[in-house]
Amino acid sequence: MLTHWFQFITLGFGLFFIKFEKKMKVERYNDEILVRFKAGTKTTRIQTILDYLRYEELTSKSTATEKDVDNLVKLAKSGRWERAKKELGLND
Repeated sequence: MLTHWFQFITLGFGLFFIKFEKKMKVERYNDEILVRFKAGTKTTRIQTILDYLRYEELTSKSTATEKDVDNLVKLAKSGRWERAKKELGLND
């Protein structure tokens, strides 16, 4: 169980670490991981981390290549400006 964590900072003359006291606890239960934070922790920071972990969970079994993603983005963006102009009445 993790009861301490370290933050590493880099200054111009080297790498340092700062020890923080018991900010979170990580526990494992069968096929799940439970992370506990103190109530004073900023929820926006926690949500950002949770969003990233959710992304990792959703894409962990993906077989998509970077080229596949690029093609999907290109397809999604194609014609977007023309559709926006039409919706806004800018074509006239």
